[in-house]
Formats: sequence, structure tokens, C-alpha cells
Amino acid sequence: MKTFKTLSLLAGGILLAGAVNAQVAAPQPGLQGPGGITLSAANGPKNKVTSPARATFLDDSYVQQLGSGQYASVIQAGNAETANLIQTSEATNSDAYQEQNNPNPGTNRDYAYILQKSANSIASQLQNGGGNAAKIVQQSPGTGDQAYQSQNGNNNTADIDQSGSVPVGANFAQQFQSGNSNFARTVQQDGRDWSTIEQRGTSNTALVKQSGI
Repeated sequence: MKTFKTLSLLAGGILLAGAVNAQVAAPQPGLQGPGGITLSAANGPKNKVTSPARATFLDDSYVQQLGSGQYASVIQAGNAETANLIQTSEATNSDAYQEQNNPNPGTNRDYAYILQKSANSIASQLQNGGGNAAKIVQQSPGTGDQAYQSQNGNNNTADIDQSGSVPVGANFAQQFQSGNSNFARTVQQDGRDWSTIEQRGTSNTALVKQSGI
């Protein structure tokens, strides 16, 4: 595990640090949050240790790192929170951060999912509130991709899917949501794409798709 890096993040200055907090429970296939976003692949990683359904835990997290020079941080400071963080063997020298703060145990569960397959990449998720869903997927053969999500409120959904091209360059995406029941989706393909979504209020929808060189 490499030394923790101090990052000046453009995404609202999010800086997440802390020790990885991983339980033995494997991700349940097909977990979904608001907007129907699937937060765990059907053929996701399995753990040899079996346990009851993850939703029975107040907080639960799963971290899997299969490459070299990877860093992962998961902070769960509230109630009813689920986090999955997966970095594959292709994602060398990549960093991933998740922080969840669900203040009320009676609110809907927060879901955060990161899957990184691109090298030298950064993914960051911050959730404050209940019933939020955040997903980041960064695919190879891209390298140096960055994705940042910040949710403040309840029942918001944020989704970033990036795949780059090594000769072209990296992608950058950030999403800010403040309010309730907002939906944001960003899809960037082929590299060197840049996108920012900022939503304040209630029941807003933003969709961005960029492809082509």
C-alpha cells in the first residue's frame, strides 16, 4: 500500500482520509438505489466467509484491491450505510475514497459503489443525508481518469461512467447535488472529456454524454 497522497480536489475541495473499514460480508448482487442504478454487478467479487444479508447491519463496507500501489479509504459516520469499493488489477496506482454520513437511523439507506479499472485514477464520493445512491465506474484502457461526487440531502442519485483512451488522454467528471430527489448521470468515452453537474433544489435531472475524439 502506497503512502497516502494529499489531493487538492476540484470537486468542492473534498479530502477524504482514514483507515479502510471492511467487513467480511460480500456484496449482494443487484443492489439498487434510487433511479434504478445497479450498485453491485451480478458477478461481483465473492468472499469465502458467509454472513447474513448486509442490510441487517447498521453500516457495512466491502473493499477489494487486486493491483499494485492502490489506496482505498472508507469512512462511515452515520447509520444505514452500504459501501462497495473495488479496484482491479488494471487500476495500478489508483486512489478511491468514500465517506457516508446518514444522520438518522430511520431514513433510507445510503449506497456508494466504486469500480476502477483504469490506472493512475481517482474516484471520490461524499454522501450527507439518507436514501442517496452514488456510483462511479472508470474503465480501462484509460489512465488518469478523475471522478468526484458530492451529495447533500436525501434520495439523490449520482452516476458517473468513464472510459478513456491512452493516446488521447484522461477524463474528468464531477457532480454536486444539494437538495432532495435529484438525478445526475455522466457518461464520457474515448478520453479527454470534461464535465461538471451542479444541482440545487428538488427533483432536478441532468444527463451528460460525451464521446468521440
